[in-house]
Amino acid sequence: AASPPFPGAGSAPAPMVVPWWLSSPRTAVASSLCLLGPILLREVVSTAWVASDVSVLLATSSSSRPGREPAPLRMARGAVDAVMSLLFTPSKWRNASPAARQRTLAGAVSKTSLGLEALTGLLIAYDAVRAFLDYALSAISNRPHLAGVAKRIVCAQLYMNFLLVRRRKIHELVGTIRGGALHVPERVLDVLLEPRKAMGLGERGPVDSMPSETLAEGVDGQTSWKKNVLVALGID
Repeated sequence: AASPPFPGAGSAPAPMVVPWWLSSPRTAVASSLCLLGPILLREVVSTAWVASDVSVLLATSSSSRPGREPAPLRMARGAVDAVMSLLFTPSKWRNASPAARQRTLAGAVSKTSLGLEALTGLLIAYDAVRAFLDYALSAISNRPHLAGVAKRIVCAQLYMNFLLVRRRKIHELVGTIRGGALHVPERVLDVLLEPRKAMGLGERGPVDSMPSETLAEGVDGQTSWKKNVLVALGID
């Protein structure tokens, strides 16, 4: 039988080596979120912001009743305001101007992306340490290729240099997390016990559209979640 023209041409292809962080579904989802999150989060938020501006322009220009907001647009705006009020509190979101809202959202996206970048650094550093230990502690016949180990260590070193440039922002993020953790139980209790107040809603609609005498009456926290969602969407 004639030999193949190239060495290995007749043999089966070598199996693809799957990285350890993609070997199980749980680690695959978490690591993919850390690696792609900083980029996808900025792109998704900026695209959604532009799409909302375009939809507002199209809805207002094609509306047969000028000055009246279409129902789908009113529902979308109510849902966004309710969710953002849960995240940033009603006083910071509903009472803010569009420019202030954009700055608040940009700051939240920046801090979230920075946190994901720090988690990515931990993942890459652990991968480099694991590659070195696999090479140093394994038998000579089972050692991974030195070139692959060197690439992973160099990649970790370059990413650590990138994080060192941003260490000041990382320190500020850690301080923000430590200070904000004190208010997490209070916010959770507000959402569970007084959901309407947490979403910035009163008995007659959003707090920022209610008269001062209605606000002075307080918020009834005994209403159902269905009622709160309908009010937030501007249906009820």
